[in-house]
Amino acid sequence: MLDCVLILFQESINPVQATTLNIKKQEVAFFESSYFEYGVKLLNPDFLKRLYDFSKEAKDNINDETIELLEPYFGITAPDGTELFVKEIAMVASQALGGLLTWCRAMSDYQKASKIVKPKMLALQIASA
Repeated sequence: MLDCVLILFQESINPVQATTLNIKKQEVAFFESSYFEYGVKLLNPDFLKRLYDFSKEAKDNINDETIELLEPYFGITAPDGTELFVKEIAMVASQALGGLLTWCRAMSDYQKASKIVKPKMLALQIASA
């Protein structure tokens, strides 16, 4: 999960290396987390402020490439087809993890919606001038 935050903040993550995760008592093929190498550094007293500041000031800088890098996380499924990158599953581990998952998805959704809304807002401003 912290890999998604690292991606949104455009910070380093580990090179892709295959691993198996145990999620909901199911073995799921995925790739190694960057938590111990890079993610732990995020977890300091300023972390919540940094999330808030990003949401307020930097979310407009999210680009298509960043969203593309998030897609493997958002698309992870169990062998039975159950979507695993959902708040309810994350909250089993911790409420904070559920909140981070919701935040990451919200940042992605914002970027996708802004690609539609921003040009229309600009056109409205031009037409109103």
